[in-house]
Amino acid sequence: MVFADTLAVNSSRCNNQDSQANAVKFIDYMSSVDTKLWIAFSEDLDSGTPPRRALPAIKAFYDQP
Repeated sequence: MVFADTLAVNSSRCNNQDSQANAVKFIDYMSSVDTKLWIAFSEDLDSGTPPRRALPAIKAFYDQP
């Protein structure tokens, strides 16, 4: 199984530069390989938790050692 992330932004709530900049920062964080590795290998859970079975749909994830 492969997963992809989607972020919907409400234009009536994100209509200023601060909101737009924060949305871009969040998207950059969630799209980073480090975050994808953290999620895929269950590093947000207790030690010893097996990796998740859903895999990120970004090539850079698979280029990691």
